[in-house]
Amino acid sequence: MPSNAVPKCGGDEVKHRLFNLVVGTSLLLCVTTLMVWGASYWWQGLVYLPVGPGRTRFGLSSECGSLTIIVNENIPEAHGLIGYWNRLPTGYYKSFYSSWPGLARFGFARTTGMADDDSAKAKPILVPFTMLLIPDWFFALIFSVIPAVWLMGALQVRRRIKSGRCPICGYDLRATPDRCPECGGGVSPANEPDAQ
Repeated sequence: MPSNAVPKCGGDEVKHRLFNLVVGTSLLLCVTTLMVWGASYWWQGLVYLPVGPGRTRFGLSSECGSLTIIVNENIPEAHGLIGYWNRLPTGYYKSFYSSWPGLARFGFARTTGMADDDSAKAKPILVPFTMLLIPDWFFALIFSVIPAVWLMGALQVRRRIKSGRCPICGYDLRATPDRCPECGGGVSPANEPDAQ
């Protein structure tokens, strides 16, 4: 190992790789959310998880820029996984938002009521439901926080290196270019001022 290389500690290496994995996963979820958000103005996706009779059924629906969490209680018949995509009719967007009172509060809404059970094989039965509407922009914002923190940290390290400071603590390394006297961190060969 060269004398000016940054020593890697086993625990720090694992933490660094784990954080990069979390950043990558969060970025992937953010991009996926943005794509679903855009598609939800033209398509509706609906998924119900499998349940037994007399149980509570959970579902997710994506439409008009929102994710809807659906909870149906006392389902009369057991069913497996239900899922489908539908093309939304023209003008659906306006009717969707007019049917949710209070949706103007940044797109969040909650409602309860009775609805037909689509999974019933015989005559449709009314079952109680609760729906919670969460806008897609909220999920995109949540998933973008960790990549934004990572990017700010990477830019800060880059600025420190370019100005001849320690990438770890920011101490001025012009007098001691091999090792930081403040934190003890070494300078990697790529980060040396004469290698740039």
